[in-house]
Amino acid sequence: MDKGKLAKMEIGFHEECGPRPQMEDAHLIIPDLNKMFKIKGDQMALFAVFDGHGGKEAAKVAEEVFAQILVNETEFKAGNYEKALYNAFLKTDQEVLKRSEAEHWTNGCTACVVLLVGKRLYTANLGDAEAVLGITKPKEKGCKPVPLSTKHNPTDDGEKKRIEEAGGQVICGRINGILAISRSFGDIEFKYPYNKSMKDFVSPIPALQMTPIGKHNPFLILTCDGLYEKMNYEELITLTYESIEKHKKKDFDAVATEMITESLKRGSMDNHTAIVVFFKWK
Repeated sequence: MDKGKLAKMEIGFHEECGPRPQMEDAHLIIPDLNKMFKIKGDQMALFAVFDGHGGKEAAKVAEEVFAQILVNETEFKAGNYEKALYNAFLKTDQEVLKRSEAEHWTNGCTACVVLLVGKRLYTANLGDAEAVLGITKPKEKGCKPVPLSTKHNPTDDGEKKRIEEAGGQVICGRINGILAISRSFGDIEFKYPYNKSMKDFVSPIPALQMTPIGKHNPFLILTCDGLYEKMNYEELITLTYESIEKHKKKDFDAVATEMITESLKRGSMDNHTAIVVFFKWK
């Protein structure tokens, strides 16, 4: 295992409902997973955003149960973190569906989770919640983006094929003309057996990625998709980099706030959640 240690992390966070009638996002910020769950070994942290659609319940259940499910995984204890995240996503979805059926709601949420272990980032995501890493290069000014997540849209060739093979349809870019994302927690009406098919139309299987990090990576951003309605990766990374410098590497909540303020100013109509993790390397 990588015994590398981060000197320190600073975390900025901000959320706004925006023009929507209610806030449907949820999040996790656990900068010391070791302390919270009495884990020995490499320094660990856990960050996540859960972007609800059709209601807030699915995102809130995911926020409530995910961390405990993850650390209880046998694969997690064995150091197999990608497999642990995979299993935790499936079990979290089952918990969301169980609560959905018992409490009679049908909404869902996308998810982006980043597990930090030493000098490695393990990213798992469903749908269009995203994580992006900043990278600097010698003799080059500013900071560039490294996307850590994969967007899941019904119109993607692989997703469309999977949906159709499960018995669903992609109509006007949406599953059965209704749902605009193809992977999520919840969305009980699109999951087996509730969809009266033999397979899920909407999958809880995450995209997984491991990324080594170091002194060339000043920060990490997790956001719900609202920030990307009016900004691309490059604009978001540049705004964040310049904002960190402007606030003299001190007020990181202000950095997250500035990101969301700019997105809303450009006309985004969504809920907004932003987590900025600034790495202070030795």
